[in-house]
Amino acid sequence: MSSLGSPVPDSRMRDSRVVSFSPFTFDLESGELLLRGRKLFLQEQHSRVLAALLQQPGRVLSREDLKEAIWPGVAFVDYQHAINKAVSQLRKALNDNSRMPRFIETIPKRGYRFCTEVHVAGREPSAPAAGGLALAPAAEPPNPAVPGPAAPQAGPTAQGREAAPRRARRLGTARNMRRFVAASVLLAMAAAVAGGLAWRRHSHRLAAAVLPVTIGIPPFETSGPGATQMAENFRLDLTDALAALPEARLRAAHAFTGAPRDEQSVRGMALQQRLDVLIVGSFAVENGLCRLTLELVRTTDSSHIASFHYTGTPRQLRAIRDTIQRDVFTRLKLNGAPHAAPSSSAQAYAAYLRGREHLTERTDDALRQATTDFKAAMTLDPKFADAWAGLASVTMLLADRDPPAGTYPEAKALALHAVELDPSQAQAHAVLGCVAMSHDWNRAEAEKQLRLAVQLDPDEAVYHVWLAALLGLEGRFDEAFLQVDQ
Repeated sequence: MSSLGSPVPDSRMRDSRVVSFSPFTFDLESGELLLRGRKLFLQEQHSRVLAALLQQPGRVLSREDLKEAIWPGVAFVDYQHAINKAVSQLRKALNDNSRMPRFIETIPKRGYRFCTEVHVAGREPSAPAAGGLALAPAAEPPNPAVPGPAAPQAGPTAQGREAAPRRARRLGTARNMRRFVAASVLLAMAAAVAGGLAWRRHSHRLAAAVLPVTIGIPPFETSGPGATQMAENFRLDLTDALAALPEARLRAAHAFTGAPRDEQSVRGMALQQRLDVLIVGSFAVENGLCRLTLELVRTTDSSHIASFHYTGTPRQLRAIRDTIQRDVFTRLKLNGAPHAAPSSSAQAYAAYLRGREHLTERTDDALRQATTDFKAAMTLDPKFADAWAGLASVTMLLADRDPPAGTYPEAKALALHAVELDPSQAQAHAVLGCVAMSHDWNRAEAEKQLRLAVQLDPDEAVYHVWLAALLGLEGRFDEAFLQVDQ
C-alpha cells in the first residue's frame, strides 16, 4: 500500500477536485465538506483523513497510512489516539454509526475503509476499484433539451397526414410564444443585473460584510533550531482556529507548497487558490522564545492590510493562536452570519474571544473581565455552549481563590448546561471532572469526565495535567506519567 505522505490519488480523481457521496460533497483541494450545499466545519486534520479515505475508496488504510496523510514526514508519538479522534469526529459530521457504518468502516487490527460509492464530478461511471467499490458521477435528472432515442412509431395514416400541417402551425405558434417569453425573461434578468451592479457600487461596504472572505495561510519562513516543524504544526492549528470564525473560509493548509517571496508569487497564489486574503508569516526560534510575524495581504492588489507581532515560549503558542484568531476577526471585520461557527451571533463570538483571552491571564482582574465577557456572549446568544463552558471555567477558578468569589456547585451547573447544549464541549467536561475531584470527592466520575475531555480535545495540555493529578492521587503513577508525556 502506498504512503499517503505524498498521496497518489486514484487516476479517476486526477482531473476532478470535487467528489460526492450522497448527500455530501467534498472538495479534495480546499477540504470543504458540504451537506446539500451547506458547509460543515471540519478541522484541518479531520479533512485530511477524509480526503485520504475518499481518494482510495474501498481500500483499507492503516493508521500508519493516515498518519502520513495528516503529518507527512513527522515523528509523532501518540498518533493512534489522534486518528481515532479524527475518525470519531468525521463520523459525527457525517452522522455515521461505527456499528452500522454507511461511510467509514473500521477493519479490526488493520485500519479504516470508505465503504460507500463515491462519485467524481463530470466523469462517466468507472469500473469498481480494488476493494469492490465503483467511482461514478452523481446522478443527474434527464435534460429535456437533449433528445433521447426515438420510440418505434407506426406508419402514418391518412388522418395523420391531414392533421400534420395543423400540428406544425400550432407548434410554430408555441415556439414563437416560448421565444417571446424567453426574450422577456432575459431582458428582465439583464435589468435586474444592471440594477444589482448599480446597487453594489453604492453599497460596497455592505456587500463586504455579507460575502465570506476566503483566507489562505501558506507555509511560514522559518529560522532557528526546530523552527520548521514547530511552525508547520502551529500553521495547521491556526488554520483550524480561523476556520471557525464567522464568514471566513479557510483554504486547506496542504493546498500550499511554499511561502510567497514577492508580489508576483502572491498574485499567482491568489489566482490559483481563489483567495481574498493571504496571511504571510515568519516564525523564528531564538533563546527559547518563538517570534512570530504575520502580515495580512489583500490579494486583489497585493496591498497591505495589517501586521501583527507575537513573542512567547513554545508553551504559550496556544494562547498566541487564540490572540491571532481575535486579531484577524477584529481586523477583517467579519460581521456576517457564521458558517458552522459555535455561535449564530458575530457579536457574541467577539465577546467570547475577549473572555477567552482574559481567562488565560488568570489574575483576579482578568477573571472578573472574563466573567463580564462570557456573560455578554451568553446574553447575545443563550445557546452558545462555548460561552457557558468559559464561564464555568472562570467560576471554578474563582472558587479556588481565597476568599472564594465563586462556588463549585455554580461552576458545575454552568458546565452541565454547556454539555446539554453541546455534548462534545471538552472544556465543560473538564470542569465537571475537576468539580467531581475537588468538591464532590467522586473520583470515578472525575476520571470519566476528564478522560472524555482528553478524548474530545487531546491537544489541550491542561486536561492531561488534571487527569494525571487524579491518577497520581490514586497511586496509578504509570498512567499519570503517560498523561504528562502526552
